[in-house]
Amino acid sequence: MAANRSLGIFSAERRRSGAWFVYAAALCTFFIPIITKGMQYLIAVMVVAWAFAPKRPFRETWVPVLIFTGIYLFHLVGMLYTEDVTRGLNDLEQKFSLLLFPVLFGTVRIDRLSKEGPAAEPRTVVLATFVAGVFASLFISFSDSMTKYSASGDALSFYMSEFSPVHHPSYVAMYMNLAGAILILAVLRKKLRGKYAAAAWAGVFLIAATLVFPASKMGFIQFGFLAAFGLFVAARSGKFISTDSLFILGAFVLFAVVLKTNPVAEGRIAAAVKTVSSDEKPARELETNVARINAWRMATDEILKNPFGTGTGDVHEAMMARYRAEGYHEMADIGLNPHNNYLQIALALGIPALLWFLVSLAWPARMIIRQQDYIYAFFLIGMMMHLFVESMLEKQSGVVFFAFFNAFFYFSAPVHFSVKRENHSELKMP
Repeated sequence: MAANRSLGIFSAERRRSGAWFVYAAALCTFFIPIITKGMQYLIAVMVVAWAFAPKRPFRETWVPVLIFTGIYLFHLVGMLYTEDVTRGLNDLEQKFSLLLFPVLFGTVRIDRLSKEGPAAEPRTVVLATFVAGVFASLFISFSDSMTKYSASGDALSFYMSEFSPVHHPSYVAMYMNLAGAILILAVLRKKLRGKYAAAAWAGVFLIAATLVFPASKMGFIQFGFLAAFGLFVAARSGKFISTDSLFILGAFVLFAVVLKTNPVAEGRIAAAVKTVSSDEKPARELETNVARINAWRMATDEILKNPFGTGTGDVHEAMMARYRAEGYHEMADIGLNPHNNYLQIALALGIPALLWFLVSLAWPARMIIRQQDYIYAFFLIGMMMHLFVESMLEKQSGVVFFAFFNAFFYFSAPVHFSVKRENHSELKMP
């Protein structure tokens, strides 16, 4: 009997329920915050599991699949008029997740992993492993920073790219905020109780206290949004005056205190405010806030000159030529991208492609509202915020994260769930 239980994960029943695919997806999400190199092998495991999983009729999901994959199809079209074919092909390879994940999640059929309990829900399993991966990545980052600090004695070993040698600091902050949202909403939805709820709040407070180390300005803003979002959900759940709301406020107060008393994080915010409010010419061309503003301005001008885009692989050359024409040689030397994914898409593929992408971001709104799918709402809003200040879909860390979770959240919603369709209107996700 014990042997049968130990092999249960490999049983034919598990395969028929789509459980293998769920476990492969969970494995992938665990490593998203931890690694960049090697993700293709984990995604390959998902593809193999998908091949053996039961499928749902494509006629039920082809519209959202097309909506989500459309931006990748625009990249394919952009190859017809690009001059830098090599860079364009590399771009297609890097963005393949935008095509792959909507197809995988949009065609697979997933049942509950067992008969009862929150751990039986595929969404719970995948999100729990992502949270575990985030905290594992923080442990790795602190260990690495401590090693560097022991050798150099420089406190900056704990900040920004030194704290995050694998991922861009903005991505780390984005992962942390989503993990915080998952924990808060799990408690508010009573998915976690007792000691598990206490552990979840401990995790939220840990995120609040450590978000200063990646020192991402948008990460700071998103945590403020997370606190407001959590209070909104608490109010909607009839828990605005509750211990949970006090914990949310407490986490935000802790974050604000740490942010205000931390010289590195507070200095980055002060520099951003000064850049926006001052008319003085900055001393450094590559000061991050100044560089972004200049990149946005020049990218916008180039879009107006090329409303149908420069081509999939030609954004780099277009921006470098513009930087040098205006005398921003340092920005050209480091190959600075527009640092705004909306501008990046419009410059590469044209205004029609940007409009398609915006529609794809807005497409789930009706379903989110009807299903009260708060975690999907937080993910999308947070992603849209980060896309405004970073070209996140130009890096594998960003494109895999976005493509995976956007497709996963959409197709794991109750309205698409394969079990007990007649009760979907009464199901609500965490």
